[in-house]
Amino acid sequence: MTSLSGDGVTRYANLGVGSRDGGGNIILPGNADQGLKVGDPAGWGWRDMTADLTRVGGGGNNPPTWANFRDGIDAWRFGAGVLDMVWVTFHPNHDVVEGAPCYPHIHWAPNTTSTGVVRWGVEYIIAKGHDQEAFPASTTIYFEPEITVNKQYQHIITECSDAQAFPMPEVDSLIMMRVFRDGAHANDTFPDGVFGLTADLHYQSTNMATVNKAPNFYGA
Repeated sequence: MTSLSGDGVTRYANLGVGSRDGGGNIILPGNADQGLKVGDPAGWGWRDMTADLTRVGGGGNNPPTWANFRDGIDAWRFGAGVLDMVWVTFHPNHDVVEGAPCYPHIHWAPNTTSTGVVRWGVEYIIAKGHDQEAFPASTTIYFEPEITVNKQYQHIITECSDAQAFPMPEVDSLIMMRVFRDGAHANDTFPDGVFGLTADLHYQSTNMATVNKAPNFYGA
């Protein structure tokens, strides 16, 4: 399975995964379409990019209310009948599979026993870094999970559909996002505030770093 060549490097020719240098370090290819896959059949594994819901606007913007969720734990409460919003930013890591589908999702919880639909939305803009691209007009998508039984204090994750997922941009891009409850919309029928906990992106990972820290990220 391995062989030791005259230069002292152990080569994994049969595996096709790279080599070891004289210090025992594994050397792997640095191409954009290569990495460490998982499972059987093998595929790119999934990771999370996570953003705390910490940035609220002022003035005419509608921030959620910092309120008690349960016991000594407080969080942002997104009200019923109003449009409450926060802003987050994601920075694609150097392990992303560029062009693979990326799924925005929201971790949230009610602290009452009511039922109804909660209408969440995310508005986002994406641009490459390193002076390559300007931010375009925004895209907005909505999620409308329905609570039909008592879900008090339940940790709920609501994710976009396959059709709403967007291609993962290049390393060092920025994904700027507005996260909001569209509580004044007719589709939102949940009568109480709910607590937004985090906004995340599910993305596929090469499980590797890039060769370079700036374009071309994957080689000369």
